[in-house]
Amino acid sequence: MKPEDIRYLKLKYSFETSTGAGFFEEYDYYNQYTVDIYGCSLPDNEDEEEALIGKAVVYQFLLGYLIDREFPLEDFLSCFEAGRYLGDIILDRNTGMIKQGYEELLGGNGNFNILYLDSVMLLPKYRGYGYAKFIIKDIICRFYSTAGLILTIVFPLQSDSGNSPSETNEYQMDQDLEYSSYKLYRYFLDLGFEQVKRSNLFFIDPCKVNKKLDDIDLGMQFGAEYYTNREA
Repeated sequence: MKPEDIRYLKLKYSFETSTGAGFFEEYDYYNQYTVDIYGCSLPDNEDEEEALIGKAVVYQFLLGYLIDREFPLEDFLSCFEAGRYLGDIILDRNTGMIKQGYEELLGGNGNFNILYLDSVMLLPKYRGYGYAKFIIKDIICRFYSTAGLILTIVFPLQSDSGNSPSETNEYQMDQDLEYSSYKLYRYFLDLGFEQVKRSNLFFIDPCKVNKKLDDIDLGMQFGAEYYTNREA
């Protein structure tokens, strides 16, 4: 399917979790959702067509449940990649405790459960059409009422050829990384996320009015005018 044939998006959520009774382990304290992202068309007098255009991965970190069970937070965050990224930012690895300044951020609403947006990946031919903001908002809206905080760690994906670059190429890669990071940071700020100072951790407080997020219209369909004036 050509990107210009897409008229709306369909997100299909798959739920995965594991629980124990009598013996609790790390996997008891999070739910994982895999999101298949489809582009759908509405041709005249024909059945709807759809094509898989990307995937997303989302976690619910059940920290309230974890705290009630007195399960070590560091052990929990160390058991999977998304948690390790988050732990590197918010935990003091010497003590295993949350760094000063992050406790209020994580528990400021009295709800310690976190919605963690791990990744949103679109196939190359469908990038640059402005779909990601609708996907991110749909995910956030689906879990909004169950999260005390919505988090994501923002970093650009870098290809690795396995070859050692020259000093000139290495400098260029650093320049590209800095620019890519700036664009991504600006993108999430424009969606209504706030940035934790001097980090690539971005968050939304569900208890705050968020006009930028509210302005994203999930009811719109993508027509000729949209593709003519689309955002990057």
